[in-house]
Amino acid sequence: GCVRGLYNLNNNRLLSGSYCSIKVWTVSDKDLTLTKELKGHTNSVQKVIPLSNERFASCSSDKTVRIWKDDNTYECISTLQHNHWVISILQLSGKEVLVTGGRSSPPKISFWNLNDYTMLHTTEGYSVGFPTHMIELPNGNIVVSSLVSPYPIVIINPTNYSIIKEIKDQEYVT
Repeated sequence: GCVRGLYNLNNNRLLSGSYCSIKVWTVSDKDLTLTKELKGHTNSVQKVIPLSNERFASCSSDKTVRIWKDDNTYECISTLQHNHWVISILQLSGKEVLVTGGRSSPPKISFWNLNDYTMLHTTEGYSVGFPTHMIELPNGNIVVSSLVSPYPIVIINPTNYSIIKEIKDQEYVT
């Protein structure tokens, strides 16, 4: 299927996420060699990201985020259940906190503790119904963008989970 998630790991390895699986590739100067295929998701893998402590995470349209060991076993060590597709994931810098967002109604951004894989908080009350991207700003705040009209950008403070600002399409400076 279509590759939606792609990430270059250390040691010349590449992860690709597609329909129901994650593939681990060995990268050489001129080739990619399939090393392992990880099964577990039951629908499209949307993104794959590295995490601290020799782990990586994948999110999927199957309403889960899976946490995997980044070693030769590539064992799934936790599954975070959601009630909606999960489209975006981000680990906060220097923190054992994972941020997830997906196609939900009402829109939600969830914060998870990566030490024990429990939910810390869910932020609602904004219009990012399909959060395609999440980034962390240098000041620690999170910016979330949407694929759905009115194409808002939302800034969230991850310390108190509050929405700092929501900018809708008509407010963009051109």
